[in-house]
Amino acid sequence: MKIWIKYLIGIGLGAAVSLFIPEGDAGLKTMGDIAVILVQIGKYAVFPLVFFSFIISTFELRVEKKLLPVLGRFFLYLLCITVGLTLIGTVSGIFLPVQKPFVPGPNTPVVEGIPFLEILKQRVFPDNLLSVFTQAGFSLFPIIILAFLVGLNVDYEKQFTRPVVQFADGMSRIMYHINSLFVELFWIGMIALGAARVLALKNLKGGEAYLPLFLALAIDVLLAVFLILPLFLYYLNNRKNPFHWLYASLGPALAGLFTGDPYVALGVLTKHGRENMHVPRKFGTTVYTLGSIFSKAGTAMVAAVCMILLRKSTLGAQIPFLEYVWIFFASIAVSLFTSIVSAPFPQTGAYAAVAFLCLTYVQPNMTIDKYLDLGQIAPILIGAAVLVDVLVSSLIAFRIAQEMEFKEEIDVKRCI
Repeated sequence: MKIWIKYLIGIGLGAAVSLFIPEGDAGLKTMGDIAVILVQIGKYAVFPLVFFSFIISTFELRVEKKLLPVLGRFFLYLLCITVGLTLIGTVSGIFLPVQKPFVPGPNTPVVEGIPFLEILKQRVFPDNLLSVFTQAGFSLFPIIILAFLVGLNVDYEKQFTRPVVQFADGMSRIMYHINSLFVELFWIGMIALGAARVLALKNLKGGEAYLPLFLALAIDVLLAVFLILPLFLYYLNNRKNPFHWLYASLGPALAGLFTGDPYVALGVLTKHGRENMHVPRKFGTTVYTLGSIFSKAGTAMVAAVCMILLRKSTLGAQIPFLEYVWIFFASIAVSLFTSIVSAPFPQTGAYAAVAFLCLTYVQPNMTIDKYLDLGQIAPILIGAAVLVDVLVSSLIAFRIAQEMEFKEEIDVKRCI
C-alpha cells in the first residue's frame, strides 16, 4: 500500500477516535502529549542520516565541481519562490476584514525578547564542537555546518581520509534504511496526530473570529500547491506534466501538514525523493537538508497573512502602503531564522515567525505579545506553512537533479 494512503488512513482513524474523546483541556492535552512523542519517534533517525549523508553529498559534489552550482541554483530558486508566495500572502491579508480581538492561547508564556547572541553562542557555534550532538532542543543547523566542514576536508591526504569517507557512506546507507522503516510505520503515529488536530478544532474558543484567516490561508495554500509551484516547475522542466511531481510528494506533504515538524517531513521526503523522483543522494541530501533550514516560503506566506490580521484587529483597517511593504520583507527575513532561534518560544515555525514580527513591530497600542491571540491555532498555522515549505524543497531538488544530471521521469504507478 502506498505511504500516502496509509497516512490518510491513519488520519481518518484519528479523526474517528477523536469523536469518542470528550471535549475539554484534559483530553486535548493527553492527545497532544502523545502526538509530541510520536513526532519525536518520527524523526528518530533523521539527524544521524543527515549528518553522514551531508558529508558524502558535500564531498561528491566538490569532487565533481558541482557544489557551488547546486548551492547557487538552490538559493536562486528558493528566493524566487519565497518572494512570490510571500507576495500572495501579503495581498490576501489586504482583503481580510477587521475582526474583534481573538482569544489568547491558554497558559502560553510571554516572550519579552529574542536572545540572538545567546542562541548563536550556545546552539549554533558552541565552545565545544561535539556538543552539537548532545544539546537539548537543538536544530539541524549546527550539525549541517559540521558535516559541511567535514565534507570539504575529507579529500585531504586521501590515503588517510578514505576510511572516513567509506565509514560515512556506510552509515548514511544504514541510516537511510532505518529512516525508511520509521517512514513506513509512521502511519500509526498519524492516528494520534489526526485525533489531536480534530480535538484542537473542537476545543477552539471563539472560532468564528478565525474563519476569515482560515479561508485566506486555505486559498493561499491551494494557490501555492496547485498553481504556483506546478507552473514554476512546468516552465522550467520543458513543459512536462508537473502534477506527477506533486503526486510523488504526497507523503512528505501530509507528514508536514499534520506534524508541523520540518524534520519529520525531511525524513519522509528523503525516502520519497530517492524512490519516487529518482533524485540522486548528492542532490537530494544537499537540497532537502538545506531546505529544512532555509526553505521557508510557506512560513513567510503564513506569517504575512497573520501579521496583517493582527495589525488590523488592533489598529484598524487603514494600513499605509509602507507598512505592507515592511510586513512583506520582514516576513521573509524572520522566516529564515525560525529553525535557528525559535528555541525560546512555546511553538516553532510560522507561529515563531509571527512572534518575531510582533516583537519588532513598533506601533502605538500594538503590544509585543499580540501573537498570543493566535496561540490556539498555532498547530494549524505551523502545519500549513510546513506543507508548503516541504513541497518547495521537493520541487527545487527535483528540478536541480533534472537540470544537472538525471533525466529519469517519474512513474506515478511505481510511486511508494
